[in-house]
This record gives sequence, C-alpha cells and structure tokens, in this order.
Amino acid sequence: MPDNKELVNMLRAVMQEEMQSVRQEVRTIVQEELKPIRRSQ
Repeated sequence: MPDNKELVNMLRAVMQEEMQSVRQEVRTIVQEELKPIRRSQ
C-alpha cells in the first residue's frame, strides 16, 4: 500500500491533468462563444 504522502502526490497529479483538460475545454467554448461578438464589431 502506498503511504499517505504518495497517495496525495498521485491525487495531485491526476487533478492537475484533469484541470488541464477542463481548462482546454473552457477555452474552446469561450472562443466559440466570442466568435459572433467579434464578427459584429
């Protein structure tokens, strides 16, 4: 069994990976939403 420190580190790594993909998705969505606004200016 990994000890608590190892578990925390593993969790952190997983969370960071997840956050990266979430950020990527949010960025894509925001860019899609902003497209019509940019066109009308």
